[in-house]
Amino acid sequence: MTTPADEVDQLVRESVKWRETDDPDFPYEMNRDQVLWKIRINDFPDEPLYSLMRNGVQMADFDDWPPHWER
Repeated sequence: MTTPADEVDQLVRESVKWRETDDPDFPYEMNRDQVLWKIRINDFPDEPLYSLMRNGVQMADFDDWPPHWER
């Protein structure tokens, strides 16, 4: 069984092409297997720079953009 953490780890290692949005709080999104993934911009430096959202649920926080992801 795949856990949410496994799903995030796999996504971070994959080549992902994010689509730009018009939403300044969620500037990037992509759909994969009927799942809507979004990148949220947080209140940096008090919080991590980004949050990875899966269908509206926060899955992970990070400061450095994964090298295999394309904006």
